[in-house]
Amino acid sequence: MEEINFYRNEVIGLLDSESDEYNKEYAFRLQEAGNYQEALKLLLTSFGKKQPETHAYAMAAMSLAKVYALAGNEEEEKYYLLLAAITDTQLAVKENEALLSLATRLYQDGRTNRVYTYIKVALEDANFFNSRFKNSVIARVQPIIENTYLQKK
Repeated sequence: MEEINFYRNEVIGLLDSESDEYNKEYAFRLQEAGNYQEALKLLLTSFGKKQPETHAYAMAAMSLAKVYALAGNEEEEKYYLLLAAITDTQLAVKENEALLSLATRLYQDGRTNRVYTYIKVALEDANFFNSRFKNSVIARVQPIIENTYLQKK
């Protein structure tokens, strides 16, 4: 972790303090320190500058979802996960961390019908890229979700 912080500080020192990249890296530093509210302020400002239906918009929404999750605000987390997942789907982005995260979050809320569909799409996308890491993540949660879905049916 010290090495990550060292390099993050190096990068922050090289970036223009008015840039979105600076705000993103600085927000990561704030979030690591547990200062979620300040991190959210920076990320919300950057998010407001992004054009909907762009990859940058989806990435910014995903960053916000992660910080809201750490801050314990599940409703805002789900909102930004949904924005990121919708945008990724519209843009045919196959690396869909947002959809997988949304499926996991909705499963915790007991919404198994949607979750089952989302996890299937996430698995198809992981298989498309032959992503061992994503496959292993999905392999841990898919049987649980599928079992719950089938029991409800």
